[in-house]
Amino acid sequence: MNINETEKELTSYPGACCSLFLAIITLIYAFQKGVVLLDRSDFDIKQSLREQWFTDADDFSFKNGFNIAVGLTAYDNEKEWILDPAYGELII
Repeated sequence: MNINETEKELTSYPGACCSLFLAIITLIYAFQKGVVLLDRSDFDIKQSLREQWFTDADDFSFKNGFNIAVGLTAYDNEKEWILDPAYGELII
């Protein structure tokens, strides 16, 4: 910002306060993410190493610790159900 011929910038107390506030928020966020990284408490990865261990009759639910996210979409203008029923059934 050119105020006059000698000054090239303008400083203000509200601008300094906003910059300080953003720096503090950034430090708090970095500290929180560092704690998650060190504790590794943000996620669990489980893997089944035996094939065919579970049968179709086994029941999985939220009570057993089973969580799933599902999103079904189509990339065309088809109005009818286009997924093959042989894939299975999802009951929510």
